[in-house]
Amino acid sequence: MFKTTTSFTFNALKSETPKFGVRHSAQSKKNRISVQLLKDFHGVGVRGQIVQVKPSAMINRLHPRNGAVYLNIPGAKPVIPVVKPEDLKPVEPVITKTEEAPVVEEPQVQTPMLSLEDLISVDVTQLLGTERESIIASIPKKLIFVNESNAKVLKNPIDLSKIKSNLLKYTSKELDGIATQESVSTFFDDSELALTIKNKEGVDISVIESVGAYDVFVNEGERTLSTIRVFVNSKNEK
Repeated sequence: MFKTTTSFTFNALKSETPKFGVRHSAQSKKNRISVQLLKDFHGVGVRGQIVQVKPSAMINRLHPRNGAVYLNIPGAKPVIPVVKPEDLKPVEPVITKTEEAPVVEEPQVQTPMLSLEDLISVDVTQLLGTERESIIASIPKKLIFVNESNAKVLKNPIDLSKIKSNLLKYTSKELDGIATQESVSTFFDDSELALTIKNKEGVDISVIESVGAYDVFVNEGERTLSTIRVFVNSKNEK
């Protein structure tokens, strides 16, 4: 009346079949042997420790290097002092504290304030020294004059007063906001200040009468404060 399927029969037989053997992990533990390590092996143990390893590990890795001895042989004893797992304590890193050198603060030097008497006694020439150097440094290094015609000879020669007025003009413009017009005028009107003109042959001349290039020297006594290159061009050479 009822039909038994093949799968049902197989499952029934399978359930009635007795199970033999043990799990793989238990079997592998059963096959391990006891050895003592004579060297440190990463992942296995340290020197002197008794561990359980597979026979293949002992044959292929530990014993060929003289790194372990068998203890599973009757009468075998450890050949070096035994190290137990509880004796293995983690080595704590040694932290050395470096002493920082003490910071030595340098004493602050306070600049004393000048009294009214000290301010009155200050040499005015010292205060004007910086302004004077600024004026000398701002004197133009080049001046260009253009003749009204194409002639080589100038109809209106250029004398020292005209050169000085141009130097005063451009120096004042350069020092706008740094030195006053009066200070620049005082500098160029100084009796010890002298201008000299030299032509291309290096000969001193008093006026420039023809087109060409000239050198003008601003002298104070025997000291030359500045040298200006003066170009006089014709109308077509602007």
